Formats: sequence, C-alpha cells, structure tokens
Amino acid sequence: MSGAVIDQSTLNRLLLEHQGFLRCLKGARRMAMTLDVAENLDFSGRKLAEAELVGMRLAGSRFRGADLTGCNLFGADLKGADLTGAQLGRATLRGTRLADASLREANLEAADLREGTLIRNQDGALKPVLLDHTETRMEGASFRGASLKRVKASRAMGGRTDLTNANCLGAVFKGVDFSNATMRGAVLTGADLSEANLTGCNMQGVILTGANLDHANLDGADLRTASYTPADLKNAKVANAKLSRGIDALEKGIQTMIYEHIAWVMSLGRDGSRADFSGVRLAHVELGGVDLSAATFAVATLTGADLSKGSFRSCDFSAALCDGTNFTTADLRGAGFREARLTQAVLRGADLRPLPLGASKAIDTSFAGADLTGANLSCIDGTRVRFDDALLRAVDFSNACLKGASFAGADLTGADLTGALLDGADFSDVKGLPLGMIEELTRRRM
Repeated sequence: MSGAVIDQSTLNRLLLEHQGFLRCLKGARRMAMTLDVAENLDFSGRKLAEAELVGMRLAGSRFRGADLTGCNLFGADLKGADLTGAQLGRATLRGTRLADASLREANLEAADLREGTLIRNQDGALKPVLLDHTETRMEGASFRGASLKRVKASRAMGGRTDLTNANCLGAVFKGVDFSNATMRGAVLTGADLSEANLTGCNMQGVILTGANLDHANLDGADLRTASYTPADLKNAKVANAKLSRGIDALEKGIQTMIYEHIAWVMSLGRDGSRADFSGVRLAHVELGGVDLSAATFAVATLTGADLSKGSFRSCDFSAALCDGTNFTTADLRGAGFREARLTQAVLRGADLRPLPLGASKAIDTSFAGADLTGANLSCIDGTRVRFDDALLRAVDFSNACLKGASFAGADLTGADLTGALLDGADFSDVKGLPLGMIEELTRRRM
C-alpha cells in the first residue's frame, strides 16, 4: 500500500485491527504503513502504541489525547497536526516535520527528535539514514506545557518554537536553533544546551540550574527572572542579554535599605531597621534567597524581579505590580497581596499559607496566567481573586476562601479544593477536574 491515500473509514478499520494487536489477539496485525497519505484525519483518543508510520503524510490530522507511545514516525509529515495531550514517550520522531503543530501538554519523555531522512537503496527499499546536519522542521511548533524530559533533539527545533512551561529536565538540545523561541517558565535543569542558538529567546522564569550552556549564544535573550548561577553562564555568550539586576546595581539608598533590613531580621530587631519599599521601583532586580520578612512592598513595582527561594513572610505586597515576578519556592507565609497584580508570575512550590497570628490575604488579586504549580494556598483569603488561564497543578487550596474567584481556563490537575469556600467562583473551561465536579461547581455558582 505504499503511497496509498487513506480515508477515515479505512483508517478506522486499521485502528481497530491495531487494538487487537495490542491485546495480543490471534491474527491481529500491527498498524504498519510507509509513505501513505492520511492527511486531515482524526486519530484523537486512539491507541497507536508501537505503530509503524514511517514517512507518513499526516499534515493537519488530529491526535488529541492519542497514545503514540513507542510509535515510529521516522520522516513523517505532521505539519499543522494537533497532538495536544498526546502520549509520545519513547516515540521515534527523527526527521519528522512538526512545523506549526500543536503539542501542548503532550508527553514526549525520552522521545527522539534528532535529524534523519529516508532514502531508497539500489533494490528500491526505503532505508532510514541518520544525519548530523539536516534539520527537522519544527518552526512555529507549540510544546507549551509538554513533558520533554530526557528528549533528544540535536539541531531539531526551529525558530519561533513555543516551550512555555515545558518540562525539559535532562533534555539534549545540543546545537539546537531556538532563535526567537519562547521558553517562559520552562524547566531546563540539567539540560544540554551547549552550542545552542538562543538569540532573542524569551527565557523569563526559566530554571537553568545545572544546565550545560557551554558556547551557547544568548545574544539578546531575555533571562530576567530566570533561575541560574553565574557558573551556569560561565562559558556562554551573553552579549546584549537581558539579565536580572543584582543588589549592587541598585541605587545606594535602596542598597542600604536592603542591608539594614537583613541586619534587622538577623538580630531580631536589635540592629538595623525595617525596610519600607512602598512605591519603589524594583523591576528586574535579583533578590533570590534574600530574607526580607515583614518588609513593606505596597504599590512597589517588582515586574520581572527574581525573588525565588527568598523569605518574604508577613510582607505587604498590597497593590504591588508583580507581573512576571519569580517567586519559585519562596516563603510567602502570612504575606498580603490585596489588589496586587501577578500576571504571568511564577510561584512554583511557593508557600502562601497564613501564619498562626494572621491570615494571608490575596483579595482582588490577579494571578492570571501565573504558574503556581505545587504552591500551598491553604486557608488563604482569596476572595474575588483571578486565576484565569493559570497553571494550578497540585496547588493546595484546602480550607481557602475563594468566593467569587475566577478559574476560567485554568489547569487544576491534582489541585486540592477540600473545604474551600467556592460560592460564586467561575470554573468555565477549566482543565484537570472531573466533569461531574465541574458541573457541581457550576450549579453552585448559579
């Protein structure tokens, strides 16, 4: 059937036979097609594990939620395909064309996206050839929120690739062209980015701890609020890169205020003085790991600041502008965020629980589009807070007051809402909650 055009009814029959193969039914055959045309067809939710789809033309087809674990897609054309939520662990994607494809929330753990092409040998049989210099076409592909742990993608990505909030732990991106790509909030811990082209890349909030950036080109890249150490960038080219400002780059008066406050905290109030940053502009400042507990940041501008791993217990962030601020694993117990704006902020693993003598308040606060994965918001007063399109996976909302809150479009996979007050809350288009629970919450709103 080489080069045959497959229609939906034929595809359904082949898929049914493949299900029998996966169940080890006698006489059932694995789906094995080469160079056939199956464009703009629907594979959504189907089980294609271990299928052979070498060189297939699958442009525009839908694979939403499909199981492609271990599938061989060597040299296939998936331009513009929808692979949202698909399982592609251990899949062979060498030489695969993924330009403008959507792989949002897809699992590509240990998949192989390196280069390769198909050629015919002298007897006419197709033979896969592994190359070092050709490019797999992925320009404009979206891997937003996808799992790319330990993926191999040497030189495989294309410009304008979207890796927002993707988990790329230990991935191999050696020599990859990520120019003008979006990596905002991605986890790149232990990833190999040596010799990669990251010029003009948006890397705000990226976690680069332990990544290999030897001879990587970061010219013009935006690393504000990213988590890294000077050693991580030691051998990288960082000309014109946008980096966070350290304390030493601030005005002398603000430096003094910070150091006086640190002395005040360490001496339990005997030395130094408590800091009041009300209305102060601290955009893109790097204060990671600093203890500024009980300081006042009311109406302050903290846009793009790095406050990761810091201690900000009982701080007042009322009406503060915290768009894109990195609060990763920060201690925010007892902090107040009333009417603050934290659009696209990163609060992974942050602790926002109330302290015994008071409640954490986030009344009328906006966390729209923020990443709060694994954050602890138990018992918080989040009346009328906005979590629209936020990443709220495994967040602890137990016993929180979330009356009138908006979760429209948010991802609540694994979130704990036990005992939370949700009167009037909006859960339209949320992801990760059981359908029955969403219907019940919607009825309660009405």
